[in-house]
Amino acid sequence: MTGRAVAAMLMLVVFSACGGALRETPHELLGRWNSSHPSYRDRVLHFEPRVLTLGTGKDEGHSFAIKSIELVDEEDTTHRVRYADVEGNEYTLSFVYEPTDEQIVFSNQKGLVWTRE
Repeated sequence: MTGRAVAAMLMLVVFSACGGALRETPHELLGRWNSSHPSYRDRVLHFEPRVLTLGTGKDEGHSFAIKSIELVDEEDTTHRVRYADVEGNEYTLSFVYEPTDEQIVFSNQKGLVWTRE
């Protein structure tokens, strides 16, 4: 078996073991995101390489360790983020990232658009 074949098999094994999920935030999602919707003006999403911070208003927020980020549907760029608090409780967030407009729209809030600061 050639070195190239071994490398290809190793990459396949690693990718399969991860289930296609990343442990680090993709470049296009990094940064602070906010919404102009009146109910969410003081809210913020902040994606760092391995941390998700949810700003809950009045300069308060909660930071979570990102467990994985998965591109669920390449066609509509649906992402699923698994994250955990310090107690180990896990949560899931699903959204569509629209690269043309650099917008995030959550699966459960279709009319609410988040844009990068």
